Amino acid sequence: MGVKMSKNPSQIRTVGRMGNTTGVSVPSEFLDKMRLKRGDKIEVSYDEQRNEIRIRPVRTLPEGVSEDFLRTLDAVLTERDQVFKNLKDR
Repeated sequence: MGVKMSKNPSQIRTVGRMGNTTGVSVPSEFLDKMRLKRGDKIEVSYDEQRNEIRIRPVRTLPEGVSEDFLRTLDAVLTERDQVFKNLKDR
């Protein structure tokens, strides 16, 4: 069940009206890659430094795992991304 995407998967989308709000549709191949379907919850955040909107799936946490732990883990993984990439080549 592989979804093929280019190395730089970006598409131009138009900001439009969706009911009583403004929105942007997400390409189905992106949703497939993220295993998202209609009705799933997502977290939408704004990265001020990069001037980017980030979309992440909302997943139920396993018992005993806090959101604070996941945020810390995400920060460490993001900060040390290149170190982990170099490890796979050893």
